[in-house]
Amino acid sequence: MKSPIPKATLLLLLLSIAIYRLDSNAQWAIYDREKPVEIWRYLLASFAHYDLKHLTLNLMVFAILGIRLEQRTGSDYFCVSVLLTAISSTFILHCFFYEYSNYAGISTINYAMLGFLLISMFYRRRIELAVYALLILCYQALSVRFAIMEMHSLVQPVWQLHVLALIWGIVAGLYCLRNRSGNVVS
Repeated sequence: MKSPIPKATLLLLLLSIAIYRLDSNAQWAIYDREKPVEIWRYLLASFAHYDLKHLTLNLMVFAILGIRLEQRTGSDYFCVSVLLTAISSTFILHCFFYEYSNYAGISTINYAMLGFLLISMFYRRRIELAVYALLILCYQALSVRFAIMEMHSLVQPVWQLHVLALIWGIVAGLYCLRNRSGNVVS
């Protein structure tokens, strides 16, 4: 029987859960400005989460968007996009946003996927789906904000990365629509 969740989306969901289960506060996986030589953190920070609420809210949105995007683009393109977004968002944080001492969560990937899906929905004149996607964006932003308010003061929502990721997703969507080769956007 075929799984309703595409394989890459399922694998990334399980990776986030495994990182959380191995160390519930993910101190070994979160990005930490004081440990820049631990390069695995540049990738794993996006899949680490501070607490169960942070994990649950982010993975709910990731599952909704990931299933849709992986079905539209294929597993290979989806994995490359997710990994590039994960690494580049942490690298950008390290190079340009010095005020942030640590970072964790898959929300930047969620915003990039949302940007990609938004532009493809507008292109296909699927306005009702675009409105639905914008509601998910609002839910994600508010849920992260409220979850952050309940956490300790060291956790800061990196809104600049979310905006950059949304733009990255829109640009990637425009590029794929312009080059309609393969199965990237159908």
